[in-house]
Amino acid sequence: MVVNGMEHFVGSNQAKAYSKIGYYTSQNTENTVEPLDVQSSGDKITFQYSLTGDFSHKLLRAVLVIDERTTEVKRGENRNRTLHNSNIVVNERYIDLESQTGSSSISIPALVSSTDDLTLMLLMESENLDITAAAKTPIND
Repeated sequence: MVVNGMEHFVGSNQAKAYSKIGYYTSQNTENTVEPLDVQSSGDKITFQYSLTGDFSHKLLRAVLVIDERTTEVKRGENRNRTLHNSNIVVNERYIDLESQTGSSSISIPALVSSTDDLTLMLLMESENLDITAAAKTPIND
């Protein structure tokens, strides 16, 4: 398991996982990002965002995620098994930041079905790809 891009340890160590997550959750962040007015229409998600902190030399990454999908495997090494996958990234795009507020959109790919629950994640990243802010919101149809 990797927590905050800095702590690496065996993910089954539940005590350490909760300890490190708690530690980093309590730390002040360099930036904040908030998704606003998130709308789903047809084959795209539109949204507005609000940022705090210095956003120079940073990018905003929008990530569209299927919350969970179950697959009945018919062939191969996992045949006759049922696989449950979570947090499946289906699209992402970078947004150039020009001000602390803005709007954008991300397309919903054809592989997303009407029964899939989606989440929009917004990540602010520095030039060396450190995540300085993150937020997520469920997509409600």
